[in-house]
Amino acid sequence: MYKKGKSTKHEYLTYRSRSSSKRGIATVIHNFQKAQAPEDVRFIIHTTWSEKGKYWTQFKAFLTFRRHIKKERCQILHFHVAQKGSFYRKSLLLLLAPKHCKTIFHMHASQFDQFYQNSPSWAKWWIRFTLSRVDQLVVLSSSWAAFYQTITDTSIEVLPNAVEVPEESVYDPTAKWVITLGRIGQRKGSFDLLAVAKAMAISFPEVRFMLFGDQENQQVAQLLQEEALTNVFLNEWVATDALPAVFRKAAVHFLPSYHEGLPMAILETMAAGIPNVATNVGESRS
Repeated sequence: MYKKGKSTKHEYLTYRSRSSSKRGIATVIHNFQKAQAPEDVRFIIHTTWSEKGKYWTQFKAFLTFRRHIKKERCQILHFHVAQKGSFYRKSLLLLLAPKHCKTIFHMHASQFDQFYQNSPSWAKWWIRFTLSRVDQLVVLSSSWAAFYQTITDTSIEVLPNAVEVPEESVYDPTAKWVITLGRIGQRKGSFDLLAVAKAMAISFPEVRFMLFGDQENQQVAQLLQEEALTNVFLNEWVATDALPAVFRKAAVHFLPSYHEGLPMAILETMAAGIPNVATNVGESRS
């Protein structure tokens, strides 16, 4: 949303849903902050979700929403939206948006089609009602645009995710790591990855499968123990400044997801010169 005030600056308020320490939407928002915006545009962040104290963060976001807009004289409200809780939070905030503000729903959801199709009738109505109230939808690909066109008449623009490309590739063809960045769990194909690792252990014992992320780590750790997989290692999220060191050890980035939007992990590793092996879902398509 652009805002006009005493200065010539405009305020552009963007609503985020992820901790800045994580990949995905957080990386997209970080790119917004680093972008060379026009001189009359300024980005203001209004956080609606955090890893710690998430309920207080959500409550505070609702309490301060209108006040923040008024204080910064915002004219455009840019919501970063996934499915489930993220969508419902933003849909309620949308009801509080001042009439003079233009609104954008930037759809990052990896399973919004399933989220919509599996929702009860009242929820489907609410989803359609919410999308009809938005001035602009921004989606990650033409295939996602085609889906959203089936449930709303709101104007849709395609804006693929982007990452900064390093000046030089860090790829080492002698590297022995197969890395996976992002959430760990069934949707990301993590358990299929374990089956691949088990099959490769005999012929390629020097290869290490390194999973960086969180979510279903306990289930994966239990399976690692049960299967006695010594070539798979669970790690926490990688800090942004530590990524180059990880990339230099990576032979391949492996993401056998079942559902995706446009994965930042694939874009980041491709930008670093690392080959990707991914399933043909979302915009992971080669």
